[in-house]
Amino acid sequence: MALAATTIDKYLKQYAEPDITDLRLSRCYDQVLVIPAFDETWENISTVWNTLEDHFLCIIVVNSASHHPITEQLFQACLRSGKLLGQGRNWHHIQGKPDLLIFNRYTPDYFVPRKQGVGLARKIGADAALKLISLKNIATHQINITDADAQLPDQYFEHRLAPSEAALLHPYYHQTSADESPKYRQATLLYELKLAYYVRGLTHANSPYAFHSLGSTIVVNPLNYAQVRGFPKRSAAEDFYLLNKLRKTGQLRQLSSAAIKLSARPSTRVPIGTGQGILKLLDSTDALQSEAFYNPKIFDLLKTFLMVLETSWLQMPGLSKLDQRLFNYVQREVLETKIGHLRNRCNSPEVFRKAILQWFDGFRTLKLIHFLRDQDLPDVSAINLVQVPWLSGPEGVISRETTLLKNLGLLPATDIVS
Repeated sequence: MALAATTIDKYLKQYAEPDITDLRLSRCYDQVLVIPAFDETWENISTVWNTLEDHFLCIIVVNSASHHPITEQLFQACLRSGKLLGQGRNWHHIQGKPDLLIFNRYTPDYFVPRKQGVGLARKIGADAALKLISLKNIATHQINITDADAQLPDQYFEHRLAPSEAALLHPYYHQTSADESPKYRQATLLYELKLAYYVRGLTHANSPYAFHSLGSTIVVNPLNYAQVRGFPKRSAAEDFYLLNKLRKTGQLRQLSSAAIKLSARPSTRVPIGTGQGILKLLDSTDALQSEAFYNPKIFDLLKTFLMVLETSWLQMPGLSKLDQRLFNYVQREVLETKIGHLRNRCNSPEVFRKAILQWFDGFRTLKLIHFLRDQDLPDVSAINLVQVPWLSGPEGVISRETTLLKNLGLLPATDIVS
């Protein structure tokens, strides 16, 4: 516990955002929830917690890179939602149901740099949560993070991190309203399939980085958060890079509880993500024919490659027998030399395996996937996924991917991919 406190204290002193320097609250809470908010309305954001009854504090980082009337209206609505309990340089503590801690990062003095965007907003909120946990204003030692367009299930706060776990990941699904067009619902299902298919492919390849990376579904261990120095300050993919770092410090557990409902609204607020993904599918003439999925053969090759890495403690075996595309990658990246350096620094297979996990991480995995795609394994359409054997779940269990393929009309309702 002393080591954890030292790590967290060091982070708060050296790496936390200056927004939290003067943060002191007069109340204590069981849980904390962090939400970045840009281009959101009070009506939307208040639905995030409308089923939650726990005694929790909601931290909202209202942010923009320039003047934005809707975002300004949200901040003012937050202020009007209850009695002012306290305030600092750019934060207000508001009594309500729940109590709010609101950060102003939307006015000219506090504009968020465009290239830092949502990553900085999440970091400010999570840094504030970490400080309040350190000050014992928050009883439960975990930082719950979501988005302003999420609807959290009743049991959201019931899950607890084990000491060895760096993060929990809630299940999710994207919901559409009844008045949406069939094309819009189809694009949403395809985007959801794309996300699920990627994780399933990594699972098939036995990658230790087989998990989804949506910022609205994350629960972080405060110690591990401090160890990796918080959220990367990026305008997109901040969730991917945070989880990539967290996985190197502990386990990431994917929950099988009630899912978080996410909005499937098309959006250009960030350069990548749900909104952009759905917009791209909506723009295609025939979304079912759209080549939006990595070739399944890539994950077979990735599985082979990871097996080679696992057994390379003594030597790099069978390089000449590797698929030519993998062999090209090994040569381009000078992997024999790099793995040789790792072997020289490790005194046992267990230490070496951990070093491999640290080195060939989720980012390098994605780079290999893109390399193989650009060789001669181009992306495929959803129609091509129907016959992929590893997309089905364990015997007797219908996988999420199978369900999505059925909902898209690509599988009969009674069929299960085998």
